[in-house]
Amino acid sequence: EEIAEKDLYISWAHNPAAASLHTMKFIKEMNKKGGKIVVVNPIRTPEVMWADLYVQLKPGTDIAFALGVGKYLIDNGMYDQAFVDEWAVGFEDYLASCEEWSAEKVADVCGIPAEQVGAFAEILWERRENACLKTGLQLGRRRNGGMSHISVKCLSGLIGHPECYFNMTSSSTFDNSLPSLQSTM
Repeated sequence: EEIAEKDLYISWAHNPAAASLHTMKFIKEMNKKGGKIVVVNPIRTPEVMWADLYVQLKPGTDIAFALGVGKYLIDNGMYDQAFVDEWAVGFEDYLASCEEWSAEKVADVCGIPAEQVGAFAEILWERRENACLKTGLQLGRRRNGGMSHISVKCLSGLIGHPECYFNMTSSSTFDNSLPSLQSTM
């Protein structure tokens, strides 16, 4: 229900029309109020018809895309330095991991236009105060699946809003913010 009040809904490797049908009405309601929808998924899911941005990356390339978005945010000063200074452990390692993922390299690996890296990062940054970044379980159902979730979750910490991230094992009533962020960055 909280989705209806968000300014940004990001569906990453998730298909709410199949996995959580009840949320579709809230996504549509949010969109009618001017909220943005971003879909990151190799499969064209139903909510793509309302999406402001659809990133159709190759299967299994989520880590590359997430690190490329992280690099874009950092390179353009679009991250919450105070939050990172207070809560992030291993931030230098994260920076090093992001460094090699230019938009051009992400585009080559993921099979997407390079501009989508910046477009995603800018929407996330602009609407970070009231965003929802939802991942599906299928993100973790492959080799390096756990790291896929961690790479995506790091973006929520980078923008200073770890509460915006949730997956099928967490919800707004589950405190999934700071302690887990500390161990992932």
